[in-house]
Amino acid sequence: MDDIKQLIGNRIRELRKQQGLSQEELGEKAELHHTYVGAVERGEKNCSIDTLQKIANGLEIEIPELFVDLVEINTAELKKRIVKEIEGFSPDAIQAFSCLVKLLVKK
Repeated sequence: MDDIKQLIGNRIRELRKQQGLSQEELGEKAELHHTYVGAVERGEKNCSIDTLQKIANGLEIEIPELFVDLVEINTAELKKRIVKEIEGFSPDAIQAFSCLVKLLVKK
C-alpha cells in the first residue's frame, strides 16, 4: 500500500493543479515556502495538522477534502489484493467466496 504522506501529497498536487496554481502560488496563499509545498507533494514531509490547515486554506477548501480520494485509492489497492488472493483459491473456495460476497452485497 502507498505511504499516507505520498497519498496526501498526490491529492494536494491534484487539487493545486485543478485550480491552476503553481507551487509558488499555493505557498504564498498557504503562508508556506514553495519548496516545502513541493516536498509535501512528493511525500517527503510529514505534515502537522496546522500545516494541512494552511494548505487547505491556501486551496480554499476544508481539510476533509484533502482526504476524499484517498479512500478510493485504498479501495483500488484492496481490490487488487483480493484478486491476487483469489487466484490461489481452489474451485470450491472460489464458489464459497462468491456465495459470501453475494450475502454481503444483500445487506
